[in-house]
Amino acid sequence: MDFQLIASEQEYMEFKRGLDKRFGMLSPKLRNEPTSFPLVITYCFINDLNGASIYLKHISLDNLKKMLTGHQKPAKMGEQ
Repeated sequence: MDFQLIASEQEYMEFKRGLDKRFGMLSPKLRNEPTSFPLVITYCFINDLNGASIYLKHISLDNLKKMLTGHQKPAKMGEQ
């Protein structure tokens, strides 16, 4: 699975065109499209009773930073 940094809506449109080329004649439906940028994005291909789909998984850079650094403020010296 590839992860890509998408900085703008224009870059996202290029990413979508790349997915269209990758899956060729299947023309899967995109699900869970992002609405704000910048973000980190990846996808998985699903083929079920509803047909072929590409489920997009994404996280904003702000939420990614919070996830990686934790939500707590650093403790002051002498506190635990």
